[in-house]
Amino acid sequence: MWATDITPEMLEQVRQQTPMRSPGNVVVELADAEQLPYADGAFDLVTCRIAAHHFDDPTAFVQEAARVLKPGGRLAVVYNIVPRGAAGDYVNAFEKLRDPSHVRCLSLEMWQELFTKAGLVVEHVETLYKRVEFATWAARHDANMQRYLLALLSEAEGAAAEFLQPQLGEEASAFRLWKASWSAEDP
Repeated sequence: MWATDITPEMLEQVRQQTPMRSPGNVVVELADAEQLPYADGAFDLVTCRIAAHHFDDPTAFVQEAARVLKPGGRLAVVYNIVPRGAAGDYVNAFEKLRDPSHVRCLSLEMWQELFTKAGLVVEHVETLYKRVEFATWAARHDANMQRYLLALLSEAEGAAAEFLQPQLGEEASAFRLWKASWSAEDP
């Protein structure tokens, strides 16, 4: 969800629920992940779950997260990943056609480079794939766009096809997407 999609009512609902669900050290604010309005070393933990593909500059996000972490603090990220090269470009184009707010998913290796350049030490990485039902994934579009997206899925070749593993059928079609989770420490 883009920050511009967040309404004052949504933030208010989170503010009301937070005291019942947190130990009391949570502040609800709307901020740009690439320019965090917090002091250096302000947090023990920074998290990001399935949002970075909407960021214009993931490098700035990781650098900002590292900046606001206390020494010994952790950055935890759960994120969609793509293969390197043309296969990753294909998967990103496929996603962008479905969701115009999609900017770009990165490869596992690119994320590792971002963490390292920001001075973070990756302690744990885990990957998993998720089977995605095409009809549910493409439901926001009309029948014409759904046919176009399905054609792109069926025409995937090489590394893109290996990554997506399309399962096409008369009744239902599916494919897979990969996610990774990282835990990195600010030494």
